[in-house]
Amino acid sequence: MAIFSLALACLALLAFLYKTLYRQQPKQNLPPGPKPWPIIGNLNLVGPIPHQSLHFLSQKYGEIMQLKFGTLPVVVAPSPEMAKQFLRVHDTTFASRPALSAGKYTSYNYSDLTWAPYGLYWRQTRKIYSMEIFNARKIESFEHIRVEEGRNFLSRLRSLSGKPVVLRDHLSRFSISSISRMVFGNKYFTEFEDEKAIMKVPELRQMLDEWLFLGGVFNFGDWTPWLSSLDLQGYVKRMKALAKKLDRFYNFVLDDHLTRKAARADFIPEDVLDSLLQLAEDSNLETKLTREHVKALAQISSTFIPRAHLPSHIRAATTWIVDELSTITTPLWNTDICAFSPQSQSSGRETDKVSGNESRDGLRHWATKTKRSFLGLGTTSVLDAELGVLVPVPVLFVEGKRGKGGSRGRGRPGGRGG
Repeated sequence: MAIFSLALACLALLAFLYKTLYRQQPKQNLPPGPKPWPIIGNLNLVGPIPHQSLHFLSQKYGEIMQLKFGTLPVVVAPSPEMAKQFLRVHDTTFASRPALSAGKYTSYNYSDLTWAPYGLYWRQTRKIYSMEIFNARKIESFEHIRVEEGRNFLSRLRSLSGKPVVLRDHLSRFSISSISRMVFGNKYFTEFEDEKAIMKVPELRQMLDEWLFLGGVFNFGDWTPWLSSLDLQGYVKRMKALAKKLDRFYNFVLDDHLTRKAARADFIPEDVLDSLLQLAEDSNLETKLTREHVKALAQISSTFIPRAHLPSHIRAATTWIVDELSTITTPLWNTDICAFSPQSQSSGRETDKVSGNESRDGLRHWATKTKRSFLGLGTTSVLDAELGVLVPVPVLFVEGKRGKGGSRGRGRPGGRGG
């Protein structure tokens, strides 16, 4: 009886303190949203396809709403106008990404452009990509790689004419080969035994699929920090295992480049990694690039389709993993639609007639010139028509500073936006 009375008194005291402290906080005009549950917040409303769940919720609560993911407040801006407020009008306030486990374990402790917090290093990295790595001259110098790998891709498909084809496997091989040669100057993987290859294509593809999955999971520990050490879903364990595989691959590639660089007195950068290694020796950089920084920047920067209404800080090109994955997924979805949609086929043929041989785009030029066809459409038609069917766009988590970035008279608690 005494224990029960003591527990009841403690609960009453906690309730009194909570109510007192809560009343002392200034009231804010916060966005509407569903009432959160203890501990899990509104995570019970987020299904296996998060962007669809958020869309359904926005139909009920409007163009801006507040949720709680675990114990952390999240503001969701699903409409184009509200997204503009976060990503353009108040872009500096919301420039950082939240410190999730994926960025810590698979991006060398938030060292790439995607996960790095907004600040000196982030601005320097963005400048490196826009002015040194992905300038027009550098991209143009890689055209022969894109053309050569594209021809190999179409040749393989043509040789399999009349046979069932797993398109994902061929797109994956084409994309991985092209990007690896542009970023690393070599493939470093093979389907056969090779002294320069550290792994085979299926192993690399499996590693990239794991990276994509772990980069998008809802890790419960990220949103309830006091439970993060338990790793209830096992995702952190998988991230650590993947990080070891990635690091083994990048160390092999980096050592090979450093050996080749040391052997040549008149060394000239030929690929993205060469350029990063040269920049790492630049004493004028405000933040010196370490070996870990070089590996992170070579691995991934950001992957968003450039659009006029998006802020410049997310209109970055991509390097390795995410570029490879988006290059596979988008054509797979769109090719399937184009193949079974008479309207898309008609549009594709019309595009092919108009474009002719006058386009200066490398892939379109040689594809049209060689008169190759794919699924009954000119190769040019598929490339043009597919982006008109499904345009790849981001679902972006950003993090803002406490008490700033109000939109349309709405206050915002310190937390995250989506």
